[in-house]
Amino acid sequence: MREELLALRTRVAQQLPIVRRWLVVADEGRVDAGARDATAYLWRIQRGPERRPVTVFISGPAIESADEHLPQEVVASKATRGRSVLSSLVGLDDPPRRVMVTTAGVSLTMPGLT
Repeated sequence: MREELLALRTRVAQQLPIVRRWLVVADEGRVDAGARDATAYLWRIQRGPERRPVTVFISGPAIESADEHLPQEVVASKATRGRSVLSSLVGLDDPPRRVMVTTAGVSLTMPGLT
């Protein structure tokens, strides 16, 4: 919450428009990860009348790794089925529809399959 207020104050100080935040409105549960070595969870976010799906992929190696060897954001993602990742997205104007969590951390861009 403190980070949110700081970001808001910065926008006001720079005379930038205040953008409404996205809200997490639905947990659709586990979904097919396709050809990825990952577990995927589908969430829905909403801002005003606009709704958007967000799929959080947690890599197989991240799922299988012991938590003490992983970044805290990865541990939180595993524990919340990807919900914790959404906190970094709801303040974005155009959040990605797919996010990848690996043993290295959270990536807002998805690498292609080869």
